[in-house]
Amino acid sequence: MKREFVRKIHFPEGVKRVSAAEIEIWGVENGFRFPKNFVEFFAEFGGAILEEEWGYEFNFERDDRSTFGVIEQFLHFDRDVELDSVNDEYILRCTDHWDQPLLVPFADTEINTFAVLDFRKSRHDPAIYNVDFFDTSKDDSDRPNMTWLADSFTEFLDLLEPYDSFLTRYGGVKYS
Repeated sequence: MKREFVRKIHFPEGVKRVSAAEIEIWGVENGFRFPKNFVEFFAEFGGAILEEEWGYEFNFERDDRSTFGVIEQFLHFDRDVELDSVNDEYILRCTDHWDQPLLVPFADTEINTFAVLDFRKSRHDPAIYNVDFFDTSKDDSDRPNMTWLADSFTEFLDLLEPYDSFLTRYGGVKYS
């Protein structure tokens, strides 16, 4: 598993790391069994804000061009802090707004877009998707809102790369 991207991180003020047991309890309370490597990763890096631009390449399902999702922050499981928590985003995005209780957001990639665990096919072995939770995306059939990324959390971590690598691969230029 790649972990180079976690060398330069910081945590928001007030957010504390939580134990693997606390993460598993949240999962059980909401009907999920998280993969072991997901639990271990979030016990160590839940809430981490990346100081360098890391993310993942993907193609929208009806679009051939490659896109890059820069991870702004991994969500956290600290029950004492609501902002940027898995619980808050899960309730706001997946249960209240979208009625998709089998999706669990874990990484914020841009406004209203998240990497999520998708438990719709398996409660024990979730796939990973990029989900655009914009209000209009569920009403507009021409706008894709869910894009498959990986079959497992381990495969997702293997997708992560610096944004500069993505730009180099496609001959792009980063604008500041």
